[in-house]
Amino acid sequence: MRFKVKFYNVDSSEPRIVMHDDDCVELGVKEMDRVRIDGKSKSTVTLVSRTDTVVKKGTVLMSSDVMKKIEAKDGDEVNIENSPKPESVKSIRHKMDNERLSTAEINEVVKDIAESKLSKIEISAWLTALYINGMDVEEIADFTNAMVDTGDRMVFDRQPVFDFHSLGGVPGNKVTPIVVSIVAAAGLMIPKTSSRAISSASGTSDFVETFCDVELSAARIKEIAETVGGHLRMGRCHEHSPGG
Repeated sequence: MRFKVKFYNVDSSEPRIVMHDDDCVELGVKEMDRVRIDGKSKSTVTLVSRTDTVVKKGTVLMSSDVMKKIEAKDGDEVNIENSPKPESVKSIRHKMDNERLSTAEINEVVKDIAESKLSKIEISAWLTALYINGMDVEEIADFTNAMVDTGDRMVFDRQPVFDFHSLGGVPGNKVTPIVVSIVAAAGLMIPKTSSRAISSASGTSDFVETFCDVELSAARIKEIAETVGGHLRMGRCHEHSPGG
């Protein structure tokens, strides 16, 4: 079905759109069901909220984050179709039942999380199942490889490549710059990634940004690391895998 996009300024815990009840009935979607939105060049899957007063039939209210994903503007037309529940939801249930997951199942779960195909409730169920039931060594290896495959890989000409991790935040962000500097000065390769604030007022990248740039392109990352041996950068400034 074709719909006219109307921007609405709202913050949401996860991407979603608002559609008229009659349109939802015609598409066969309920509250919090998934739909696939096809823009002119890009597509995304998002959740639906229903209303019979806020939006007119044939129009879809869309937040800026959803519009950005499909490169749509206010007034554009998009195609919206019902999107079935991902198969990875079954795998999450299997892990909740303490079953061992195959490589394919783990890959599908991670892929769907990265592509925003799972709701936050489903992701919470996945994390809770892992916390309660855990993973064996093979599952951990598959999970790690699946996460790596969601981002770009960077191959350095210099080897070996070293890494270092601290607690971060207020107690730990003063350690990383010192350790990275010492290791790089010793002639070793240590391209360090850090995060911004997560559980404290200041993450390592927030602290480091007071005296140098932490948002670097892939080419700049490789150039700096292979020239001086190390750098300090924000892990999510490029298309890296989760946890970068």
